[in-house]
Amino acid sequence: MKIGILLTCYNCADYVDRCITPWINLMDRYNFIFACNSGMFRDYFNLGIAENNQETIEKLIKHKLDFLVTTSGRNLLDEDSSRNLSLDFLKKQDCDLLIYLDGDEIYTEEQIISVLAFVERNPSYDQYGVFFKNHTIYEGLFLNNFLRKSIYWMK
Repeated sequence: MKIGILLTCYNCADYVDRCITPWINLMDRYNFIFACNSGMFRDYFNLGIAENNQETIEKLIKHKLDFLVTTSGRNLLDEDSSRNLSLDFLKKQDCDLLIYLDGDEIYTEEQIISVLAFVERNPSYDQYGVFFKNHTIYEGLFLNNFLRKSIYWMK
């Protein structure tokens, strides 16, 4: 089974290695295909958030993801348009399952295995929600047991 990981990261240098490493460590067990969008999004610019993504981009490049799109400058994409570029890439890879992952979501290898085992045991659902620890844009602040529908069958 091909599993597309759609990773969105902006200004996540403090988290991105902890986010990606457990997934990379499971590559021998699962057929993950990574597509990432990272960059200054129009939404963030309009909120007055300073562009500060270079360190995140450098870390993403070191992980050698399958697809990476980044935005910068004045003529920015909104986050959804940027994410859709990654989604289009994963569709062309003929992925069976899609997992949305933000750069500040941190799972252990055991949690990933458990979630994927649940999905495999329960294939009749179209989408799945996952509780996770979500860091935020503000240093040291995170939400425990944040729930979002983040896993979808693509076929």
